[in-house]
Amino acid sequence: MAITQAILGIQADFTGLKIDPCIPAAWDTFKITRAFRGDTYEIEILNPEHVSKGLKSISIDGQSIEGNVIPPAGDGAVHKVTVVMGSLAE
Repeated sequence: MAITQAILGIQADFTGLKIDPCIPAAWDTFKITRAFRGDTYEIEILNPEHVSKGLKSISIDGQSIEGNVIPPAGDGAVHKVTVVMGSLAE
């Protein structure tokens, strides 16, 4: 649990599941499955810009969200989360 929270940056928070990875820049991608408040989240982190930190976008079941906290769905379903790391400045 400590690895997923500290390094992979997937932490339970009062408002939801906080996503804030801090990984080696050489990593292209990784996947993790996380149970949270009765739901299951299949999280795929993509790192096309090879950064160590920073988020470009997060989507849940194909829907983009603002910020880096996934609100709990509370429906007991499996949800697909796609996180793209990178800089917001273009």
